[in-house]
Amino acid sequence: MNYTSFQQIEKDLTILQLKRKIAVEEIKALKNITSSQLSVSSFITSPLLQLAGKYGLSVLINKILKKF
Repeated sequence: MNYTSFQQIEKDLTILQLKRKIAVEEIKALKNITSSQLSVSSFITSPLLQLAGKYGLSVLINKILKKF
């Protein structure tokens, strides 16, 4: 783009700075969403892990009972 005044340059720079700030805030929001989805508590409360825990507990109890 050909600029004919410093005002046009300043206007475009201001727009680009605002777009950059918006992009940075979007990245921060995505980081927060991702880290909350990958937290340990979400893995612990997942139904698949709860089922695996119950199965593991039953296997452990069976092994203990077989020894006696």
